[in-house]
Amino acid sequence: LSKRYFGLNTLSSNRISSLHVDTLDRVWLAYQNGGLAYIDNDSIVVELPKTHLSWINKIRSITEDENGHLWLGTSGNGVYNLELYEDNFPCTKYTTENSLSSDNIYLALVDQSNQLWVGSERGIDKLSLGTDGEVLEVQNYAAGDGFKGLETSSNAIDIDVFGQVWVGTINGLYQYNSSFKNENELPPILGLTDVSLYYESIMDSLTQLNHKNNTYIFSHDQNHLTFDFKALLLTQPN
Repeated sequence: LSKRYFGLNTLSSNRISSLHVDTLDRVWLAYQNGGLAYIDNDSIVVELPKTHLSWINKIRSITEDENGHLWLGTSGNGVYNLELYEDNFPCTKYTTENSLSSDNIYLALVDQSNQLWVGSERGIDKLSLGTDGEVLEVQNYAAGDGFKGLETSSNAIDIDVFGQVWVGTINGLYQYNSSFKNENELPPILGLTDVSLYYESIMDSLTQLNHKNNTYIFSHDQNHLTFDFKALLLTQPN
């Protein structure tokens, strides 16, 4: 070791939970008790202001995409996109409201196709990224997709020379083979569960309406209909 960083004059905490070296050769580090900093020019420790990171819980994982965005996997607060080359490092938050399986992130890694992989206690999510760091699509992999380990282990992910993703779980090691895609191209079977007219259910009374050739006819003022349905995917019935 050529240099050790510790103590109140350099780092705000000695307990480090994750590290990443970005394309500008800055060493990013996350503190176990919360907070983020980077080491610049091998000597200057820059702490991001706590006001800037007050909404981020403990950061478990740090990774970087090919367009200069740092991705932070957090404990209970989802994933954050930190723009490396913008002033004040603006952030964007992604959670279960953006189709993530869980907000409790154990691992994160960007692969050779600029796709972000994040793992949680509910499996693996693959996020397709745009050039501006936006999330274009989220694909979830759980037990029904062959990922039976389900709960991932902290930062247990890597990519081999063939571009295959390896993930460690509490129930063994799993490999994602990109050449094999088990996609069901058949549309799901739809089942109509309710019909409402002006937010009032009319399902039971549909047979009393005027209909011809299995087509129901409504009057001109019956023009606000709501249909409730379920879609059955027989390959994963549960």
